[in-house]
Amino acid sequence: MINKNQISIEILNAVANKNCSILTELLNDWTKGLYVILRLIDSSKEEVLAGDIAYKLKISTARVAVALKTLEDKKWIIKHKSKTDARKTIVELTQVGKSVLRERMRYLAELVERFLDKLTEEEISQLLNIINKTM
Repeated sequence: MINKNQISIEILNAVANKNCSILTELLNDWTKGLYVILRLIDSSKEEVLAGDIAYKLKISTARVAVALKTLEDKKWIIKHKSKTDARKTIVELTQVGKSVLRERMRYLAELVERFLDKLTEEEISQLLNIINKTM
């Protein structure tokens, strides 16, 4: 029988022992969820409310407020009150935010590509199947 806990520890140790620069790059400043929030705003077909971000990401409104303040300070988003309901804050990407997001997507795609370069087509197919099954 497979001991999933032991295998998980082995995987984490293997990554740590490899000094995995790809993982380090992925876990830098963006661990604050800034990228995820930018992506969520960008992919929405409707107005995005601060409360919607908290709900969709399953995090507190306080955490969202801190992240939005950081994004606003960087000039990546703008916030404004809804014209129909002053209690609601609408969040939009600025042109700078859109540019940052596009650049980050290109960068992440390059990192993933470097990772995939080490795999065969069959291994990539298996990896995609595993990701789709577990996510």
